Parts: sequence; C-alpha cells; structure tokens
Amino acid sequence: MDIHSTEEQQIEALKAWWSEYGKAIIGGVILAIILVSGWRYYKHHQVVSMQESSAAYTQVIASLKTQGEKAYGSVDSFIQEHKSDSYGALAAMALANSAVEKGKLVVAQDALEKVLKHSDSDLMKTAAGLRLARIDAAQGKTEEALKQLSTLKASGYQAQIHELQGDLYLKQGLKDKARTAYQQAANEGGLESSSVLRLKMDDLAQPAVAQVTSGEADAK
Repeated sequence: MDIHSTEEQQIEALKAWWSEYGKAIIGGVILAIILVSGWRYYKHHQVVSMQESSAAYTQVIASLKTQGEKAYGSVDSFIQEHKSDSYGALAAMALANSAVEKGKLVVAQDALEKVLKHSDSDLMKTAAGLRLARIDAAQGKTEEALKQLSTLKASGYQAQIHELQGDLYLKQGLKDKARTAYQQAANEGGLESSSVLRLKMDDLAQPAVAQVTSGEADAK
C-alpha cells in the first residue's frame, strides 16, 4: 500500500516534513525579507545622501564666490566632511583656485594636498598635482615641482605635465631636457592646446611639429 494512500497519512507526513524543515524555511524567508529591505534602505540612503551632498556643495561654492576669504572656513569644513567623495575633492579644487587668485598659497596647497591624499580618482589627483606643481614652480621650488609632476599619471593631462617639466628644466639651464619635454608635450597634442608651446620650442631652435611614432607610421 502507498504510504500516502490515506488523507490522514498525508497530513501526518506533511507535519513530519514541516517539523523537520519548517523552521529553516521560515528563517530563509525572513532572511530574504531582511536582505531585500536592507538593500532598498541602503540604496535610498545613498540617493538621499548624494542629494544632500549636492545641495551642500552648491551652497559652499556659492558662498565662496560671494564671500571670498570669509567663506574659506566653511568650505574647509565641507571638505573635511566629504573628503572621501567627489564633492569634497571638487570643493577643494575650487578653494585652491580662489586662494591662488588671492595670493593665499598656503591655503591652496593645503586644499590640493587633501585631494591627493583622499581622492580615489586618478584624473582628479592629477589635476590637483599639476596645480600644486605650478604653485611650487611659482615659488621657485623647482625640484619639488618636478618631483610632483613625476607622480602624475592621468592621460588627459600629459601635454600640460610635459610642458611644465620643460619650463622647469629650462629654468635649471637644462636645454636638452627641456627640448625633450616640450617634444613630448607636442606629441601628446600640446601644440593644439597651447600656442605658447610652439614659441617655446621655436626659442630652443626646435621645429614645432609633433613626431610620428613608428606604430603610427606603419598604420599610415
């Protein structure tokens, strides 16, 4: 006879099965509900947090434009609170720009160094490092500027990096290194973005043309 041949036997079998597996099923369902609810809460919290950060960023940038140096404290506080996200890095770059315009180079350097220390973006770190190197160069700190430039990797800034390296080498009297750096800048598209680069190369009696690499020549 089939073990489930009668209704009573089927009920008893279900009870036995539920007794053995029911708690695990309920636990799994509850865990799934918690996970789904937790994920939805996390995503909602992220959206709200980003909206709040965006609003706060807009406010501090507006105060920086209207109040100038008086806003430096509040902008720096915002940077500290958001040092690990893009809004903090953007605020630091804006603060550095304002500080340089007003001759507050120490303030600018501090803001840029925070970007270098905390940002996860190579592009943002390269932009900050390039500006920091320009400040060093303006203060006559040639070696510090060159050291800073040697650490920057983002491809979008290579022409500017090499051009500044050329300026610094020229200041040191190293004309051959300056020529090489200017040529590298030209090869990275610097002649299209900087008319000054052409003049610098001409002053060193070097034709202002971008060199074609062997790979590009083969492709042609």
